[in-house]
Amino acid sequence: GILRSDPSWYVRCQAAGALSSLKDPSAVPALVDALAVDIAEWNHVVDAAASALAEIDAPLSIKPLVVALGRARETGDAITVVNAISSLCRHDQKSVLEGLESPDPGIRTGSAAALSSSGDQESVPSLLRHLADPSRPVRDAARATLNAMKARGLKADLPARDFGEAVKDFGRIVMENYFVAV
Repeated sequence: GILRSDPSWYVRCQAAGALSSLKDPSAVPALVDALAVDIAEWNHVVDAAASALAEIDAPLSIKPLVVALGRARETGDAITVVNAISSLCRHDQKSVLEGLESPDPGIRTGSAAALSSSGDQESVPSLLRHLADPSRPVRDAARATLNAMKARGLKADLPARDFGEAVKDFGRIVMENYFVAV
């Protein structure tokens, strides 16, 4: 009801918070439905719903959370969703790995990042493959996740950064930060 129909995003966020504190699994469908909110209210309603789903520990919400990653305007908008997926990943790592294969780079980036605290040895080959992803944020998330997994003691032999990749990064940084079109 309120999570979808109240005109105030603030009221909907408060409703998600209340459902979160109850930790009632029967609230999961309403919270999942709230993930489909208009993109203009992403930072409010989706974050509140994602946090509530993680608090309730709702494993069936992983796939809808992964789909929600693709609706984020930019990777930074999806941090709460990524954290929720990460906390739930232990229930269904397969859905997160499927997110790595999405055509949407936002979903691939978020899925790679979500594996950083809960990915296991099974996720290493897929993450290694994404070190060559065409999207820079995906490559960065895969490398950061593999480094985090390695720090946790998982076997993840990371190849050194390719010299050509480092040169491209340097060139991109120079172009973005030092040359101004007149």
